[in-house]
Amino acid sequence: MSPFTNTSLQWLPGEPNDSGFCAYLERAAVAGLKANPCTSMADGLVCEKPVVSPNQNARPCKKPCSLRTSCANCTSNGMECMWCSSTKRCVDSNAYIISFPYGQCLEWQTATCSPQNCSGLRTCGQCLEQPGCGWCNDPSNTGRGYCIEGSSRGPMKLAGVHNSEVALDTSLCPKEKNYEWSFIQCPACQCNGHSTCINNNVCEQCKNLTTGRQCQDCMPGYYGDPTNGGQCTACTCGGHANVCHLHTGKCFCTTKGIKGDQCQLQSAD
Repeated sequence: MSPFTNTSLQWLPGEPNDSGFCAYLERAAVAGLKANPCTSMADGLVCEKPVVSPNQNARPCKKPCSLRTSCANCTSNGMECMWCSSTKRCVDSNAYIISFPYGQCLEWQTATCSPQNCSGLRTCGQCLEQPGCGWCNDPSNTGRGYCIEGSSRGPMKLAGVHNSEVALDTSLCPKEKNYEWSFIQCPACQCNGHSTCINNNVCEQCKNLTTGRQCQDCMPGYYGDPTNGGQCTACTCGGHANVCHLHTGKCFCTTKGIKGDQCQLQSAD
């Protein structure tokens, strides 16, 4: 199967194939083949052969993950790409470990990008990157909290249903109940709700099947998004894999002749 066309079409003898397909078509010296840009750059290229018969169709050629420069085009078109918002990189989901061998990617999106409103941001780091957003740290002091609209003075809300002006509302992050408002800098302890801290900022022991400097990843054999109190789920691989992708749950099948996201298919080979 071609990773660029996502089909099982077989190219004729002499035609380029798989990963070299687009690059080959872009070479002007190649006679009889051409590459036309799409109207939307996010869709990469559409590679075509000159139409000889009506049943010949253009074959889409997707842009590799590494060449996608925003969350929107990284996660579009069903590509198996993930957007790392903390490093502003788009990488192949299957190459996550190679791309970030030391766990440098703390925040990612695999299907949809974070909404622009503050409430859609899951971590304090993501929250304070956005203008007009502040973080309300909950009393557990483990890194859990929520992101809401605000300023350096505190959380804000619309003054009325038909009024676009905002007003200070400290009840959204009540200091008297030990909630802590942050607008410039995140609280020192950032363990995503899975550990308390020692020395103010070191996660003592990650619980709830999590691991990492900030308890931001699931342990091997589990997957999910444990940021801000999220859960980890056991990999479902039918006994044909010990681990799966940390974020998507796609199994790395080890049994010969077995494939599929959950090792549920038999290979035809």
